[in-house]
Amino acid sequence: MAAGDLQKWARGLRIETAADGVQELVDGEGLPIATSFDREEVAKAVGELMVFPGAQVLEIGFGLGFAAEAIQRQRPSSHVIVECSPAVLARLRTWAAGRPSVTVVAGTWQACLPQLGAFDRIFWDGSRDTAMNVKEMEACTDAQHRDLYLSAMRRPGAAVFAAFDAAARALHCRGAGRVLSAEGSEFRQWADGFTFTIDQDGNEQLLDVDGSQIMMKWEQPYMEECV
Repeated sequence: MAAGDLQKWARGLRIETAADGVQELVDGEGLPIATSFDREEVAKAVGELMVFPGAQVLEIGFGLGFAAEAIQRQRPSSHVIVECSPAVLARLRTWAAGRPSVTVVAGTWQACLPQLGAFDRIFWDGSRDTAMNVKEMEACTDAQHRDLYLSAMRRPGAAVFAAFDAAARALHCRGAGRVLSAEGSEFRQWADGFTFTIDQDGNEQLLDVDGSQIMMKWEQPYMEECV
């Protein structure tokens, strides 16, 4: 079967190392997909996934390997990684050598997911391009996966991960399994947008990303009473 747009895009990915040692995963136009600076944020997201010793984990997209390293530190019994970029696959296979719990699956997640089983934890860090992912899923030979994903994409404000989440939870989560993207939970994304500012009266206040007040200085006495 001829490669779709997603696979063609993935073939253009390459890993570059700057003179200062900073690594980047860039696309065919040289735009960064992941950099060494992402390590801390990815580790936070994996922490929210709450991988436990002996867990069976599915990871979509290897990138520069930061999520995989964090997952491995939790000693899963099985760690399946799906990747479709030749350049990233080469890095992944080198990294996976000597790690017996790791299984490398080459291909797009849309093509591979129907052949995979159930997992305790699922971590997604794939392309967020809506059109490419929809087109790839339309070519999926499994009707159940295809219908779940495309149905989710028809919802208002739908995004690639939300549609993946719908299919993964329905068909690949074991018990109270967890599915999370590299961007972390909605709560952490909201909390990461907090900033401290000073109001017109000179009092410190905590605002969210929309500028709404979360906490003000005058609340301190009440908070102290509750502690």
